[in-house]
Amino acid sequence: MGWKKRNIKFEDENLSLSIEEIRAYNTIAVRFHQFDENKIIWNTDIVVNFSTHIFSIKLDRETTVDTISFIPKFKPPILVNMLLERGYIGTDKDMPISDKPIFINKDNYKVIENIICRNVVYSMPVIYVTKLWGGYPLRVQDLAYKLRGVAHVLAEDDADVSKILRESCNGMNSHHGSIGIYYPSSSALNKIISTKNYEEREEVLIERVVNIVCRYVNQQARDRMMTWEGVQNELLKLRYVRAKEKKEKAESEVSEIYDSFGEELEEKEHTIEELNNRVMALQAENQGLRAKYDQITEIPLLYYGTEDELFEGEIKDQILGMLSNQLKNVKKKTRKEDILQDILKSNKSTDALNKKQAEIKRILKGYTKVDDHLKRELKTYGFTITKDGGHYKLTYKGDSRYLFTLSASGSDSQHGGGNLAAEIIQDML
Repeated sequence: MGWKKRNIKFEDENLSLSIEEIRAYNTIAVRFHQFDENKIIWNTDIVVNFSTHIFSIKLDRETTVDTISFIPKFKPPILVNMLLERGYIGTDKDMPISDKPIFINKDNYKVIENIICRNVVYSMPVIYVTKLWGGYPLRVQDLAYKLRGVAHVLAEDDADVSKILRESCNGMNSHHGSIGIYYPSSSALNKIISTKNYEEREEVLIERVVNIVCRYVNQQARDRMMTWEGVQNELLKLRYVRAKEKKEKAESEVSEIYDSFGEELEEKEHTIEELNNRVMALQAENQGLRAKYDQITEIPLLYYGTEDELFEGEIKDQILGMLSNQLKNVKKKTRKEDILQDILKSNKSTDALNKKQAEIKRILKGYTKVDDHLKRELKTYGFTITKDGGHYKLTYKGDSRYLFTLSASGSDSQHGGGNLAAEIIQDML
């Protein structure tokens, strides 16, 4: 390392790099912070323990109220690629950590046998893909690349291996095109995925396996000293101890300087308390996000088209509203009624549409003229306002399909602005 200070930070516009060294643990922690063009916050945390030779990488992303078009999708950090390419990543016991699958045949079948029977437990999950009619249900090369540094991917090369494993593993092995997922933790039940419903849908199957592994990894507790927050907290504790030692020494020598150290101790205690509260809040938030993530269907019923949402939750609420209206008109005690009721019961509205409708009614209620206050409220709502003779043209989110006319004289005021509000709700909401 080329720096002399134990702690250093570099900043440049929307980027920052922070480095913390904690010599008592022979550990260095690095945080790379980025605020990208889509208004998404990215934090890449790297913690290296030189005593245990353990290297931890964590990628965290957060959205803001200004985030543009964010669809969560798992992808290992770029740093993992760099470490793999340069050969800096070792092995998981005797298993190489790689972005390529390991093929299993009669010569090396003991590898997967020991995993299934838990004779050998690796630190990363193991994915075992079997053959069906001589072919794999998905592209094993793509799966191994997507899970590089996160899980081991093994692929059955000889279908006769399934027969051997059925005897040696008491039938607990995956076979005939199914995919086995074997976890390091004994508290997590091994999973076998049937692939018969994924013909010609390899990408969906790959994403399902990746999501299952990702969800498991995110739920695992980390050693606090292998996290950025844990290193920060420990540094504060060490500084607190040093400050306390200085205080005690000063008390025995010069009582006059006690107050200054007392203030420093109080400040450190307050900072530690704030950091602990922040950690607890993040843990609670993470648990909530996990619960929300688990509610997401692994195989979506419908896919988004090319239309972008005008506001968060709009498309879902529009679809649920249309389905609810259709339910009123469908024949009772029919299959159609059962399906509609099931979908509506399983999907809760975000209430975003109702809030938008109520908000435009409030803004236009009883307006008598187009003043600065009304313009400000309409712009905040999302409209672009342009003067057109004796009227104003309102365009929502720059989309010319949603164009409305606002009278400059407030002729709609006798209806409480209701006519224009009703038109906007009917055409757009």
